[in-house]
Amino acid sequence: MNTVIWESFQDAEPELRPFLRERARSPFEGFDWLRECWNRPGSSEKKQLMLTGVYADGRLRTFIPLWARRFFAGVREVGFVGEGLTPYPGLTGEIDEPALAAVVAAISRRYPHSFYRLTDIVEENPLRVLLETSPVFRARRKITLYPCPYRGVDDEGAVPRSRKKRMKRLRAYIRQLESIGDFRCEVLEFDHHRHEAAELLERLWALHTLRHHGTRNSWCRPENRDLIRNYVRDAETTGLVAFVSSLDGVPIAFDLGFRAGDAFVAYIIALHPAFAPFSAGHINQYLALERCREIGISFFDMSNGAGVAKQKWAHGSRDNCCHLLTADSSALSRFALACATAPVAAKAWGRRTGVNARIRRFIGPLLEPHASQAKLKANQAFQVQRVLDGEQSFSFSQVANLPLDKLIEVMQFVHDNGRREPPRFRRIANGLSFTGDRPGAELVVSLT
Repeated sequence: MNTVIWESFQDAEPELRPFLRERARSPFEGFDWLRECWNRPGSSEKKQLMLTGVYADGRLRTFIPLWARRFFAGVREVGFVGEGLTPYPGLTGEIDEPALAAVVAAISRRYPHSFYRLTDIVEENPLRVLLETSPVFRARRKITLYPCPYRGVDDEGAVPRSRKKRMKRLRAYIRQLESIGDFRCEVLEFDHHRHEAAELLERLWALHTLRHHGTRNSWCRPENRDLIRNYVRDAETTGLVAFVSSLDGVPIAFDLGFRAGDAFVAYIIALHPAFAPFSAGHINQYLALERCREIGISFFDMSNGAGVAKQKWAHGSRDNCCHLLTADSSALSRFALACATAPVAAKAWGRRTGVNARIRRFIGPLLEPHASQAKLKANQAFQVQRVLDGEQSFSFSQVANLPLDKLIEVMQFVHDNGRREPPRFRRIANGLSFTGDRPGAELVVSLT
C-alpha cells in the first residue's frame, strides 16, 4: 500500500469526487460537504489540510479527511475536517487495520511528533474498534462527550403505549391548530426540489431566529448558516430533508437534517415561540415520525445531547466519544497528549454534572446584557395577510404580523380559550378584541 496526501480540495477533486460519490455512506462523507466545512470561516485557520488516500494495486481503496496544526514545541495536533459539524466522520472505503496503519505511517513521516484528537465517534462507527485496539498507537484516551438519543421509527409504532396520555394531548392540540387555520406537516427532500428548498431555508432561518435570538445557539452564527446555504447551492446532492409544520402557510416548527440511507440525522430544530403552549415541537416530532415511514426512513438519529424533549421520544442512546491517541512513544508527544486530554475531559465532566450550564446562566447576562431585552417582530420573518375589519373567526395568518410579545399573548389566549371553537376577534380603536369560548373571556391587544 502507498498513501497520497492532498493539500487542497482542487488537487484532490479528480480522484476523490468519483470515489466518494460511489463509496460515501452518508452526506457527511461527501466531497461537497467536506469542502464547505473546510471553507467555512474559522475552520481552516492555522491548519494544514491533509486529505489522505490509501492506494492498493493502483486503486484508491481508503480515504480519511484530516488537518494538522502546531500544538507546541514541534508537536502537531491532527483532527477531522468538519469536526463539530459532522456527526459521522471516519474512514471511507475499506475500513481495516492495514488502511489505518498506512494513514498513521504517512502522518508520522511528515510529523514525527504528533497526536490525534478524533471527535464525534459514535459506537457504531467502524473506526471506533480500530482506534481502541490498533497496535499502531502507543497511548490512547477515550472521553465520552455527549449521549446521542435515537429512535427506531417502526419500534412500537409512532405512538408508544406507555405514552398514550401524552399522545392524546398532542392530538387535541393538533385539532385545535386545525380549527385556527390550515395546519399541516410536510416533508421536503431538498435534492428533489432545489429551488423551493432554497426559499424554504430562508423562512426556516427566520423561524430559528425567533426561537433562539439572544442565545448561544451555534446556528445563529452567520458563518454556520452560510455553510448550509452554500452547500444547498453548490452540492451535487445534499441529502437534506426538512419536516415542517405550518399554519396558514407560515412555518411554526421544523426538523432539518440529513438522510443517510434509511436513517435521518436531525441537525437543526426550532419552533415558533408563540406556539410553545401547543407543544408545536412535539407535534412536529410526532408527525415527522409518521412521514419517515412514507419516505422509507426507519432510524431517527436525534444527534448530540440528551435534552428533555429528546428523552421523551428516544428509545435508546449511543455515546459520542473523543479519541485522543499518539503513535509516537516519545515523552514530548505523550506530554502533549496529556495536555490536550485535560480540557476535553474537564468540559465533558462539566457537561455531565451540569456545572457548564450553571456557569452559562451566570455569565450569559454579563456577556450579552441586551439580548434578553431584544424585541423581535414576527412581520420581520413572515409576509402575511392584512387583518380585515369586522367580526370573524380567528385565523393565524391574520394576526401573524403582530409584535412577537403580543402574538405570544394572543396564542396563549387561544390555547386557554379555544378548546371547543376558535376565538372570534374584531377590530377596535387602535387594537383587536378577542372573545373566547368561555363566558367573560376577552383579550384586548393594542396595536400602538
